[in-house]
Amino acid sequence: MLAVRPSRDLTPHAPGAGGSMPRLTSRTLMPLTLPLLLLACSQHPTTRQDDLGPYANGAQHPWTFTAPAGRLNPQRLDPERNTLMYERILDGINGWGPIETNMSNGEQLASDGRTLTVQGRTWAKGYGVHPRSYLSYSLESTLKDVYCTSLDGFVGVDDEVGDRGSVEFFISADGQLLWRSGVMTGAMPAKGFKVDITGYKFLELQVSDGGDNTYFDHADWLDPAVHCAVMPPTVSGSVDAAFGEAGRVNVGGVDSVAAPDGSVVVLGQAFGLTRLAASGTVLRRAAAPFSAQDTAKALTLQPDGKIVAVGKRTLVDGNTDFFIARFNADLSVDTTFGQGGQVITNLSGVDDPSFHPESANDVAIAPDGKIVVAGASRQTNEVRSDLKTSAFTVLRLLPDGSRDRGFGTDGVALRTFNTAGSYNQFNAHAFGNAVAVLPDGRVVVAGRVFGERGGVARFLADGRPDQTFGTAGRVWNLASCGKSNANALALSPTGDILVGGGEFTAFVSRINASGTTAAETCIVFGRLNDVNESYSTVTSLALMSDGRMVAGGTYGDGRNTSSAVLARFKPNLSFDASFGASGMARIPATDGMTVSSLLAQSDGKVVVTTGPADVRGAAASGVTFRILP
Repeated sequence: MLAVRPSRDLTPHAPGAGGSMPRLTSRTLMPLTLPLLLLACSQHPTTRQDDLGPYANGAQHPWTFTAPAGRLNPQRLDPERNTLMYERILDGINGWGPIETNMSNGEQLASDGRTLTVQGRTWAKGYGVHPRSYLSYSLESTLKDVYCTSLDGFVGVDDEVGDRGSVEFFISADGQLLWRSGVMTGAMPAKGFKVDITGYKFLELQVSDGGDNTYFDHADWLDPAVHCAVMPPTVSGSVDAAFGEAGRVNVGGVDSVAAPDGSVVVLGQAFGLTRLAASGTVLRRAAAPFSAQDTAKALTLQPDGKIVAVGKRTLVDGNTDFFIARFNADLSVDTTFGQGGQVITNLSGVDDPSFHPESANDVAIAPDGKIVVAGASRQTNEVRSDLKTSAFTVLRLLPDGSRDRGFGTDGVALRTFNTAGSYNQFNAHAFGNAVAVLPDGRVVVAGRVFGERGGVARFLADGRPDQTFGTAGRVWNLASCGKSNANALALSPTGDILVGGGEFTAFVSRINASGTTAAETCIVFGRLNDVNESYSTVTSLALMSDGRMVAGGTYGDGRNTSSAVLARFKPNLSFDASFGASGMARIPATDGMTVSSLLAQSDGKVVVTTGPADVRGAAASGVTFRILP
């Protein structure tokens, strides 16, 4: 299979959106070469032309190379170490004569360089180049199950120019900047580098003029080598070793979302954000930007790439309010949203300012771009007005963060689970944990209902209860496994509602469009002997493109410990025995963690983010894995 040649972007830029320098591609390089070199020569008007040697009067000798289409095959990259000079160049550009192999750049002719030397130390292998310089290689091996993990070597300015020259080296892969040297001069020793290239397809080595001009910029790539490894045998449900470091990245949180470019944004417990490349490399981090009293619960991605995160703000008196924030694609706070990037609101329907525990627990984007937030707030009991209860609470916001007054009452829709004749003060409280929006704008909320029943409510697009669903727009007793509190929700292409949760025994259920339970499966994660002493629950669901479903959760073994675990189901909710051990797989090294998010990829792999378990056991910060299909 032929590899696709990468774009020759000669202006290295930082990963993520925003803040990148203007891009210079191969299409614009040749027409701009002369003006750029003339501009470089004019940057120091006090420099005498007779001091510039071959660079006097704007002299130039650019060189380019593009491999013929028939030579764009992946490299034969062997396990262990591969010296880069023996691998084929896909594209090459050099600012002064040809790129030289195993010698310094020299002058404008081929093979006119010298032994690679930096501060008196010589190197047998490497490249001699001159800004602006670009080299690209394929990182796909022709050998089965071989993948590349790292690139290392040294860089420096060659001794043949003395202490003159100033350059900067850049290493990128698939368009993402992975390493930069900082400006280096002829008076500096060689600098070493080691870069993680796991999961990338193309490697790009670039050298700029250091920000001034190209005079005497003889740059050396010294002994660059690509290190590769053999993938372990593929076992469905096992960790994908090609992701991150041996299949894991030490970034966890309460939720994550996939971007169209394949990157993953992970939400931390206090609204800090981390963006991971598709390979698992950390691209960008943003510390928690708001109050230390904020607790994050969930996030989602808008079509424009902005990120909406929700949770709760704890007030001085101990009460909590709905908290919604929006971030730009570069993870900075979007100050055009709400007040300075945040919306904080008290949705209590009870005139009691001393007690209003509220929380926004999940968020989704409606087809028209409105923001739908679900959680819980304190309201008046629908059966006995003298009593108060918690209710499923849905808040719909316009894109600017203001309330959508056409939804429910002043932008808020409520649903309690009190029923005449069966009211009990202690089993009436309802907490919305998960939300999804149907293509026609109807809203589905699943959550916990005291009395250990669990519940699902469906609202019309205007916020009224959907009377065609269940009993007056709601269903409960979601599974026969006992405590059927719902933690996770997914919508099938047919409109069925998939729900996961449980307590002592986990469950997944399929509820059809009318509100009838069509299928259910009870799960004992870990298959412990003493079921009554174990704790199993589903905390996240993900639908795969072929109709199968992955559930993630946690289980405790009765000894005050818990671990993150996965299960995969066929469309009829029977266990998929081809996954893990008879349909289930425990994620290694996740003591004290639960699955907080599952992201199903088109290739069948699943990105799993874990966070602290809310059950017995020590809390842990969490990690992110990728699981093989």
